[in-house]
Amino acid sequence: MSPTGGTAQVWPSSEALLEQLAQRARAAPGGLLLGHSHLYTFHGLHSLPARLWSDLPPEQTAGRPLAELAGPLLVQNLLKELGDREPLFLGLGRGRRFPHRLWRLLVGLKAAGLGPRDLERLDGPGGGRRRSLARLLAAYNQALAQRGLLDEADQLAALEAFLARGGRLPSLEQWQGLVVKRALWLLPGDMRLLRALAGRVPVRVEFALTPPLGAEQAVFRLLEATAQALEADPGQRMEVAWPEPEAAGGPLARLALGLWKPDYAHQASRGEPLTLLRAPGRYAEVEALLGRALELIQAGARPHQIALVFPSLILYGQMAADVAGRLGLPLSFRRPELLASTPLVQALLELLSLPLQGFPRVELARVWDSPYLGPALARRLEVPWPQGAGHLLARAGYVDARETPVRDWLERAAAGRPGQAPALGRLAQACGALTAWLAPLDQPQTLGQYADRVARLLERLDPAPGLVQGLAPGAWPAQVLARDLGSLQGLRRALQGLARAAEQVGEGAALSPGRLLALLRQALEQDELPAAGGARGGIKVLRLEDAHGCAFRHLLMGGLNQAEFPARPSDLHLLGGSERLALGRAAGLPVWRTDEEEYGGQMLRLTWLLAAAQDSVMLACSAADQSGAPSEPSLVFSDLAQAVGRPEVLQAASGAVFGELPPLDRCLEPGALWGGLAQILLRPSLGLEPQAALAQAVLASLAQEPAQARRWQDLAQRARVEEHRLRLEALAEAVRLERAGPFDGRLQSVPARDLLTAVLAAPARRRLSPTSLEAYAACPLSWFLSRLLSLPEPLEPGWDLERSQEGRWVHRALAEFFRPEDFDPAWDAAQQQERLAVCLARARSELGGHALVHGAREEVLRRSLAVVAARELAEMAPLRPMRVEEELGGEDGGLAVALPQGGELLLHGRLDRLDQGLDSLRVVDYKHASRESAIRGPLREEDLGVTAFQVPVYLAAARRFFGRATDNMLARVVPTRRTDIKPAVRDFAADDPFFAGGAKQRERMLAEGRPNLFNGILALWQRLSSGDFVARPSKEACAYCPLSGVCRRRVNSAALGGEA
Repeated sequence: MSPTGGTAQVWPSSEALLEQLAQRARAAPGGLLLGHSHLYTFHGLHSLPARLWSDLPPEQTAGRPLAELAGPLLVQNLLKELGDREPLFLGLGRGRRFPHRLWRLLVGLKAAGLGPRDLERLDGPGGGRRRSLARLLAAYNQALAQRGLLDEADQLAALEAFLARGGRLPSLEQWQGLVVKRALWLLPGDMRLLRALAGRVPVRVEFALTPPLGAEQAVFRLLEATAQALEADPGQRMEVAWPEPEAAGGPLARLALGLWKPDYAHQASRGEPLTLLRAPGRYAEVEALLGRALELIQAGARPHQIALVFPSLILYGQMAADVAGRLGLPLSFRRPELLASTPLVQALLELLSLPLQGFPRVELARVWDSPYLGPALARRLEVPWPQGAGHLLARAGYVDARETPVRDWLERAAAGRPGQAPALGRLAQACGALTAWLAPLDQPQTLGQYADRVARLLERLDPAPGLVQGLAPGAWPAQVLARDLGSLQGLRRALQGLARAAEQVGEGAALSPGRLLALLRQALEQDELPAAGGARGGIKVLRLEDAHGCAFRHLLMGGLNQAEFPARPSDLHLLGGSERLALGRAAGLPVWRTDEEEYGGQMLRLTWLLAAAQDSVMLACSAADQSGAPSEPSLVFSDLAQAVGRPEVLQAASGAVFGELPPLDRCLEPGALWGGLAQILLRPSLGLEPQAALAQAVLASLAQEPAQARRWQDLAQRARVEEHRLRLEALAEAVRLERAGPFDGRLQSVPARDLLTAVLAAPARRRLSPTSLEAYAACPLSWFLSRLLSLPEPLEPGWDLERSQEGRWVHRALAEFFRPEDFDPAWDAAQQQERLAVCLARARSELGGHALVHGAREEVLRRSLAVVAARELAEMAPLRPMRVEEELGGEDGGLAVALPQGGELLLHGRLDRLDQGLDSLRVVDYKHASRESAIRGPLREEDLGVTAFQVPVYLAAARRFFGRATDNMLARVVPTRRTDIKPAVRDFAADDPFFAGGAKQRERMLAEGRPNLFNGILALWQRLSSGDFVARPSKEACAYCPLSGVCRRRVNSAALGGEA
């Protein structure tokens, strides 16, 4: 049969069908608008079964079509019912995921014309498993019949019966015949449909490939069995056609078939149109493929004639978009995005999950701060939008609402924080309204009720107006808006589908809120949001699966690594390979591909693309995966390399995993050109680069344009800065600090110094704590970033008690324990334990926080602080507590230190405990730390007044505000976390020159190089005010610095050891 004008065609994929429509449009512009194209697929765009089903008279349908989600939902309900009697389904019945693949298996069995008895009749091991599957199939058929529902197999059976009775379908009346184009294989349902149609119109099945003579592979046996099943009835008008490789294919057709039978490859050409590449890494691989595409376009090829194919686009698609953007290449590809992964849908799912999780702080803050939800919720709930909710919730010490409702917690926090009371009050009002609004979702209900409530919630929320407000002009914001509006439409469609599925299956029992949300999430994961990428007429970027049946002039394919190609098929393993073959024999149809045939099917797709490529092919793999781990070429890549006599391409490629700069004379885009120039002319080297002369000539040409000259000057300046930094890193610390400049943290320009002077002139900047001085001494750059630029440190309270929060709890409890008016040195061990328990509980209630979190640590702290308290009482005599948690000089005062240029510094802080005796004062400082250096460091002699200021400042301030000039000063640093470490102590005489405050004595000590607290403070301030913010990297400071992601300095062990 030869195709005529009225012949319908069925193509193997939607992409192949679109390719045919595009060719027809180019051949006859506007012609497609004047008549029906009669182009279909079996499962995809313009589905032939769906078209024929729509032609069936209503009285012949005998039921409603089963909704897409209704099938898995119905099977899930049946699994629950059968779970107690069928151990095979016990786990699936209790799971929260839709049994989608199991449902497709049942439909596939029915589409092959098989029933429960066919499964039970099979011989061999696994009889219990097959009987369980047969009972499930019988229950599924019965449930469909009771509800008047028809799945795809039932619809096919209805079509077959209608056509067998001589029924007339409008579509068939328009066709002179039907041709299946470029078939690689057919599913059982497709073959049944073709056989039914062959009784009414001539049907021709054109296979894409002819199996090589003598080929033994299972996949070719599958093709031959398919052909035999189609031609089994000689009374039907069915024709099967096999193409000739050389006549139907491109220059690599025989070489492609040689993958299946080696002697074909020997008869083929040596593969001149074929290029093979093993790149260093995946990005380099994509870079090389698109570089080849650019060369083809420059040689005259049109972008739409080139196809870029990968086994998967999850990773390769993003890399292709990035490389194409750099090269200026147009791409045309659909990147379907799961509806559940779009930002708007993720925001809504997080909103719906709040009641289930107990309104946790991080998730609650994200909901209020979300541009999708925050304004819309405020508008719907008629409350002010609480912007900055995360910061307020953290300040309030809120974790979640599992014990205390969020509104009650925030109102209580507002009462204790007058300065933040208005903001906390507004947030409490908003969170209270949100809790009440979401309450109907936090209860057991049927799936239909839940879908209806979520749909009404979405309509009331109405986030659409907020999507367009404040939208900036340009292509990218427009794409974001299109995605968001598409997500909103898809979300409404998914909710309607879920409600329809629930209506078809029946309400059933009420489900828990967690299970309902899981079902909604799965429904959204089954739906895709089609997103077009690039431009029309651009290079096609396709998955191998989607390229089924397409023919391109130029084929570029990557991802040919082991474990990527062929990909391992996923299956439920409810039917083994021998069982599938036996079922095929029972049905008279090739029912399923075995695992071997699954792998062969992927090879068939690749074989077709190679054979059909009309001009050139480039195949690529990578020597390393995205993590840098070695990756081997796939077997097909290795076989091709051997067949064309190029085994050298199998060697591991050298170069960067993420790509490398090409030679200067082969740069394809501006970024590579500038990078090559910088690499040759700006990188330090012992000798001239091979392309130095070419680089100089290129730069001289570019520099004729002022904008390009300025760009090079900027690059050169940056290179010199980086070179300077690298050189400094290799020097010992003293030399490095001496040579540091403006790019290393030292302010030298006059405007910068003037700005710093103005900033530091503010009284608030001159009121410093001893810990601030120590922070600057430890690392000036860290001080600059955190205290001058106020870069925030991450704060994410959760179920673990933060070290700083636990430290405040310990300090507050010990302050209560040693309160002077209640203290009794005669307390015995039992009394100490009792008082300590009361003090811990009181401190916990004052500080706030989550009861469960604190309860987990309270017993541990009680034991460790009992040791601390007992030791302090034993070693306290003859002193007694005088003050606890005392502010130095009150809230606005402090220890004044006069500045030589005028004005003064005010040092403020809080004493943990001050003990007093007849002629002495003792400052006690608690350290809730694990490192012994944190206990010994504050009183180490060589560090006093250099990097250690806290305890000396407290001693000087305690004597000035609470003692006499004749008082001796004692210092005690008490470990509260590590009770195995003894307290660090140090005694100072009343006339110790370290605390001398007289100007003349201090000048004399400075000249003699003797340590003095106030000289050390002034020296530190002098460095700070002069703009010295050069980093002082050290192993201890850098290990605990929260700004390591901002600072690029690292500890150079060679420089520290004097070896550089």
